[in-house]
Amino acid sequence: MKKTAEIIWILILMLIFVEVCAQPAKAQDSLNVVISADGSVSPSTAPIHQIGDTYILVSNVSGGISVQKSNIVVDGNGYTVQYSGKELGFYLFSGVVIGIHLSQVHDVTVTNVTIENFSQAGIYLDSSSGNNICGNKIISNWEGINLDVSSSSNNIYSNNITGNRDAGVVCNVGSNSNNIYNNSIASNDYGVFLLQAKTNKIYGNNITANNGAGVYVASDSSQNQVYLNNFVYNIPSVVIEDRFNTWDNGALGNYWSDYNGTDTNHDGIGDTPYIVDVLDSDNFPLMETVEDFYALPFAVPRILLLSPGAQEYNTSRVDLIFSVDKYVVWIGYSLDGQGNLTVTGNCTIANMTNGVHTLTVYANDTFGNIGKSESVTFTVETPETFPTTLIAAAASVAVAAVSAAVAAVVYLKKRKPPNASVVKNP
Repeated sequence: MKKTAEIIWILILMLIFVEVCAQPAKAQDSLNVVISADGSVSPSTAPIHQIGDTYILVSNVSGGISVQKSNIVVDGNGYTVQYSGKELGFYLFSGVVIGIHLSQVHDVTVTNVTIENFSQAGIYLDSSSGNNICGNKIISNWEGINLDVSSSSNNIYSNNITGNRDAGVVCNVGSNSNNIYNNSIASNDYGVFLLQAKTNKIYGNNITANNGAGVYVASDSSQNQVYLNNFVYNIPSVVIEDRFNTWDNGALGNYWSDYNGTDTNHDGIGDTPYIVDVLDSDNFPLMETVEDFYALPFAVPRILLLSPGAQEYNTSRVDLIFSVDKYVVWIGYSLDGQGNLTVTGNCTIANMTNGVHTLTVYANDTFGNIGKSESVTFTVETPETFPTTLIAAAASVAVAAVSAAVAAVVYLKKRKPPNASVVKNP
């Protein structure tokens, strides 16, 4: 009987164990992760692994991260920081906050993290400069990235900033001289919003399908430069409240999906400016997207050398025939390793000497990229012509000699005495 009771208790304990194990894992409680100025992390249960000045997420975070230490890297390691649904204080309405209360936190890198569903910004910079925000996915927040209160000289690049309810990127109140480049900024209300912000550079971005404007230039925002972006299906492309910004770099502008100009010389740049505003225009609008215009960014020209070929030529005039796969501003060729000779297109190289030659064609595109063809080695062997002048001279001498001989014979015939009688000796 006692043995039976023990067996029953064992079975009961096993059932309890199985039931507990079958329960789903409890979601991580909402927490406010703080990387303090002294480098410590709180709470101690925060899913962050520290290696020197690099702080690496080891799981998702339900809540926000406040960065109060300069000169560090926050590596999301592919994990997600998401809004918990609980009010944890103003700063934790944002996903990652760099700086707090004008504390001048600087030189922080935030990378490789997904930040979503916050009621303020995905990443919020509070008077913080020299930071790198790169390689992140920032989606479905109120704002994507907010550079606020004189947050200057930051680099915002290679981020996917999509579906935020206000602006993708905001430069706000004295946030000057920031570089915003190579981002995908799509399906937000505004793509980039400038308010009292100057001397920022916005370039190399895909700014697509933003509902309020691709770029909104609000009051007291001037001397900003916008170039080499793709503006595709934004409604509208640009809204301007302040002027005196530039929309090209002096040679190349942006691609505008609503540009209707022509390109008569086929250089990839529109013949007429894209009118941004009464006082602002893109003077060099691209006819194709940036990627199509110069194969992002920077593919060298490819040159196919068709002539001369690797063969023998029996003439001193050899045709130079080639093709280039993109618009270029200079073409030249080098013969036998000598300096490049400029040409404007296919031509004939004259006065080639006999012997073995090597030729290479070069081309330089709008961006300074120099392409080079494969070198070809060929031979010139022009047949020697018979010296006709010598033949003519020899013929003249021969004719003269024959004439002289004939004349001599005639003369001798004339001078020969008549036949005389034979006088016999007495």
